[in-house]
Amino acid sequence: MSDYWYENKNQLRPEMIFVTENNDVVKLDRSVPGDATKWYVADLDSKGWSYWDSTIEASELNYHIG
Repeated sequence: MSDYWYENKNQLRPEMIFVTENNDVVKLDRSVPGDATKWYVADLDSKGWSYWDSTIEASELNYHIG
């Protein structure tokens, strides 16, 4: 499944929520300037969404859940 989002990275938008290949839940925040496949994400933890400027590659996204 991870190849799908890499090949269709033009469909990624802020606020989309995914389960990653490591079974983490992340929300796309904004694309990383100058990199067509990397995004800043918010990480879901026990207190809600945490914005630590974590990044993820489109190829690490498995399932779109929201």
